[in-house]
Amino acid sequence: MVFGTPPAVDSESNNEVELYNRVKFQDVKNLIVWWEGKKSILPKISELALSLHTITPNAVNCEAFFSHASDVLDVKRANLSDDTFRMLCFIKENKRVIDKLKHMFPKIIFPE
Repeated sequence: MVFGTPPAVDSESNNEVELYNRVKFQDVKNLIVWWEGKKSILPKISELALSLHTITPNAVNCEAFFSHASDVLDVKRANLSDDTFRMLCFIKENKRVIDKLKHMFPKIIFPE
């Protein structure tokens, strides 16, 4: 819903988001270490941040991306604009993150 009264939010997720908004990020030298240290007070957000800031050291992700890209750009979609192609690839590649956000903060990020 875009307009109207916002949906009710469970207090645990809401409190974590409010606490995150008050956190100071000055002089953060290592994001991984910083988020590891915040697990006790920001469990959901730190889990998400750690999954986003961690790089897998292999070529599988790159190969998977080209495989997904070939699914997006097939004969039927040969006339897609560059921007539309990039957007579809981005959404397909980030589906895991989007699903995780839906699971972790269902009423805050994706209201019904």
